[in-house]
Parts: sequence; structure tokens; C-alpha cells
Amino acid sequence: MKKLVVAFIASFLFLGCASNVSQTTTQPIVKSTSPVNVIHLVVSRSESIPEDKDFLSVKQDLITQISEKAKVKIPNLRILTTGEPTSGLVANIEIQELRVVSGATRFMAGAISGKAKLGARLEITDISSKQKKGELLLGTSSKFSEGILGGTTGRQVKAVSEQIVNHLKESTSN
Repeated sequence: MKKLVVAFIASFLFLGCASNVSQTTTQPIVKSTSPVNVIHLVVSRSESIPEDKDFLSVKQDLITQISEKAKVKIPNLRILTTGEPTSGLVANIEIQELRVVSGATRFMAGAISGKAKLGARLEITDISSKQKKGELLLGTSSKFSEGILGGTTGRQVKAVSEQIVNHLKESTSN
């Protein structure tokens, strides 16, 4: 029994739990009155975030995670990332805070590798009316309780993308 308890505690410290996402609503999301078939996903960065390999990697991870999660949660919706939007909604995600900590860095350096951070602003706009449907701020940063690998940027991208898809679903009447 003692070995089981030690193994449980060790696995919690090593693997941790999911990242928690804080949310501030600056404009409540208004549900579309007609069905939405297309969401144009735009991921950008604030001026304080350099367009380096970390940003480009997080941008691609966000696009991938949102697209995959949306296929499951909103199956009749197409997510587009290229082309000129003509109908549907635009989901503009601006990354406003970013500090990347990989699993390898967290494992090798532990707590001294610092906190991973991901902060983003989500703005949803109707393309045809140009009306803003909602805006909110999402943020997450690593905590000790998340374990050694819990505070990695990859887990934060998953948590933030989950919240974004929930809000996209809320903004559509599908």
C-alpha cells in the first residue's frame, strides 16, 4: 500500500494536471441568429511578441488544436485559415503574452526553467454585417500544482484552444 501511495504522488508531481485558463469577458458573446457554416480563423500577435520560431510554433499548434476540437464539437462547421472571408464569422486570436517552456526544458531544468505563459484575445466578428459578436481575454500560466510537465506551453495551447472552441460553438446557432 505504501508503494502505491508513493507511486501516485510521484506520478502527480511528474505528470501533473491540466492547465487552468483564466477568462475576462470584455464583450459578451452574442449568438448568431442564422446557422454559421464557416469560421475564418486568424491568429496574430501583439507588437510585444516577436515573430520568432516560438510564436510560429504556438500559432500552428493553436490552429491545429482548434481545427481538431471544432470537428468534434461543431461537426457542421468548416474552419478556414486561408483565403478572403466572404461569409460566416471571423475568429481573430491575438497572442498578447507568450513564454514558451517545452516538456524537455521543464524535465531537465525543473522549476528554474520559469513559468510558461500564454495570453490571447479572442474577437468574433460577423463577416457580412461587420458586427462584433464578442470579445474576451484568455490566459494561462504554469503553476507548481501542475507537476513537472504540467506547466508546458503545449498543455496551455490545448487548454486555451478548448476554451476558444467552446466560445465558437456558443457564437454559432449550429
